[in-house]
Amino acid sequence: MSWSPLLARTFADSYLESITLGHPVVDEYLAFAGARLRLNSWLAVAFDLKVFFSIIGKEPVAVTTADVFAFIKTQRASRLGPKVVRLEDGESGLSTRTIKRRLASVSGLFAYLESAAMRVCITTLSLGDALLPRYALIGTEPWWKRCCSAGCAAARYSVCA
Repeated sequence: MSWSPLLARTFADSYLESITLGHPVVDEYLAFAGARLRLNSWLAVAFDLKVFFSIIGKEPVAVTTADVFAFIKTQRASRLGPKVVRLEDGESGLSTRTIKRRLASVSGLFAYLESAAMRVCITTLSLGDALLPRYALIGTEPWWKRCCSAGCAAARYSVCA
């Protein structure tokens, strides 16, 4: 991994202006989330993404489904030994609510990235392509392989194959 997530907050007087993790893709999403979320939710999303990328150790565009399952497994692992269990369900690891919140934060990031890439790609399609059925435009390939024109959001982050 070429970057290590570092949670940094920027203040203007006592007002929180921005939260960054040090990666342009993730920071763009955090700016988007900051415009839509309340302060505590914004901080929680930033921390959840920091935890996710610290554990997975990959760039955002290199994350696979197997990585997400590995993250879940890590979160469910016992932290304080095999004899310590949660009172609510008798299992070890973090609370199910915490794990679900973290997965929702990760899911939000990737949904944002896909919609941003497709929005740029769709606006750069020619008129002939616009007449194709929707399923022909979307296909089954990953979003960064579907559109790799110069104006593509994927090209902005050098993920085009």
